[in-house]
Amino acid sequence: MVCVRRLPGVVHAHNLNSLFVGVLGSFGRTQSIVYDAHEFEAARAGVSRRRLRARSFLERLLVKRVDAVITVSPSIVAALQERYSLAQVDLVRNTPDGSLDAFDGQNTPTFRLTPDERIVLYIGGVTPRLRGLEQLADAVTGLENAVLVLVGPDPRRFGAELEARHNTERTVVRTFPPVEGRLLPGLAAQADVGVCTPMNVSLNNYWCLPNKLFDYIAARTPVVASDFPDLREIVVGEGFGVVCDPSDPESLRAALRSLLDSPERLDQCRAAMEAGAHRHIWDVDRARLLGAYARLSSATSVEGAGPAG
Repeated sequence: MVCVRRLPGVVHAHNLNSLFVGVLGSFGRTQSIVYDAHEFEAARAGVSRRRLRARSFLERLLVKRVDAVITVSPSIVAALQERYSLAQVDLVRNTPDGSLDAFDGQNTPTFRLTPDERIVLYIGGVTPRLRGLEQLADAVTGLENAVLVLVGPDPRRFGAELEARHNTERTVVRTFPPVEGRLLPGLAAQADVGVCTPMNVSLNNYWCLPNKLFDYIAARTPVVASDFPDLREIVVGEGFGVVCDPSDPESLRAALRSLLDSPERLDQCRAAMEAGAHRHIWDVDRARLLGAYARLSSATSVEGAGPAG
């Protein structure tokens, strides 16, 4: 029996750890390497300065070996280009397919338990400090008939802690486990407002464009977001919602109230999303990804890779 092994023409390395493995495994070979940077490694929250310096040094060393770099927000694109003197970095965001066809009402939790409940939805990891959930719960406490719904992994049971802290006179916080990614836009369509309020604890946070933002857009759910440059450009620039200081419950409450108390403004946001959602779906970012691949040398394309033995 003869075993024929084919080497890949392209190694696609998701984040720095994978890049190290990809570069190490490509020495002496002709593969192209794509660095898919989902984080700004030079400034990540919760990482010691010593470790940040080490990761930054490693990234600077390895990026010299790559043939294309893609990342997730315009600000990180610019930062990587300047930091490493790169001629081009491609923007490829984490966007959904833009369709609500996958919505399955039978397998998706129902949020609104009474007709007058106003749902403020958060999708993502339910963790303390970094995501503004403490401030969001405080903000929603002061809004009549508003409920903060948290959907996502909660390894520390932080959602239960928020429920115990705030659900005294009425239900302020309600938690649900994660659902499949393909169901998120349909799930988000049940909410009155979607929140995307990372805290300004690092440049990686400040320059982020989280997946949840695009799920809200696909669902045509108006957004309250942190007043950070890339978030503001989309949320305010395209009329999808409002921005606020995520560290200040009063700023959050005012932003939420400006939407929840104004059906006309909610309708305006939904109309803007209906007109502009096509700019924030996977078809757009897939084209950017394929464009990056198209620039790779044809000599090292997947089709051109020959048998190794």
